[in-house]
Amino acid sequence: MALAGIDTGYFAPHSIRGASTSAAKRGGATVQQIIETVGWSSASTFARFYDRPVSENSNQLADLGNKTV
Repeated sequence: MALAGIDTGYFAPHSIRGASTSAAKRGGATVQQIIETVGWSSASTFARFYDRPVSENSNQLADLGNKTV
């Protein structure tokens, strides 16, 4: 993660799941496609825990208000 320029003091490996699914939605994937790909049983999991803003400049999660480390 550090080699990719991600601030590992703020973002933990678990952040990748949120960033990747949020970026997939921003890129045009439907919520149904996302939940089927990652194996969730309902869209509420994505909406509640993973549908987060993604910074346009860096593809990193925007400030979520809590540290994931």
